[in-house]
Amino acid sequence: MSWWRRREPLHERLAREGGVEAPAEQPASPPEGPLLPEPKYRLPDWFSVDNLLKQWSQEWTVIVAAEAPEIQGDAVEFVALADGTLIVDVEEGETSLDPLARAVEAELPRPYRAKGVPHERGWWAVSARPTTVCELPGVEADHVELTSYRGERTVSGAPEDVELGRLEKLAAARGFEDYAIEAERLDGDLWEVQLNPL
Repeated sequence: MSWWRRREPLHERLAREGGVEAPAEQPASPPEGPLLPEPKYRLPDWFSVDNLLKQWSQEWTVIVAAEAPEIQGDAVEFVALADGTLIVDVEEGETSLDPLARAVEAELPRPYRAKGVPHERGWWAVSARPTTVCELPGVEADHVELTSYRGERTVSGAPEDVELGRLEKLAAARGFEDYAIEAERLDGDLWEVQLNPL
């Protein structure tokens, strides 16, 4: 039969034979200072989650950085449709916003709404969130709100009898019985829609 016994260290044996109580072993203290060397490359100070969340509310799903020195101005805002078309709300000049869209689409599928602001050395910070786009032909207003609560339907921004069946189908497809819908015209018969259950 094999067995194993811990070998008594010399200093413990001498202390025991001399009638001296050996001090209890203290756990090793963690080393002071950084365990890893400082990285050679750091993202710019402005591109930090904490910093950016101070600029934009948490309604934005992703925040990305895109290099686009050719884009001018202090801000851009656009909606990307499912087919890749960009409907631009805010922009100075007519430079293509494709570099910003490509950066967003590496993280988020279309359709989405995006907002960008310039930072240093031609870089832009772009925040984006998913959105819903649908066609509402025949609606003359530019902004419509539809509420359905316990079977009672309320419309604001357009006549009560306006045809909003497509909005109601969107809510039904998501399983909403009571809901509030806000729709904003993007271009022509295309509308951006926000749906919230009640």
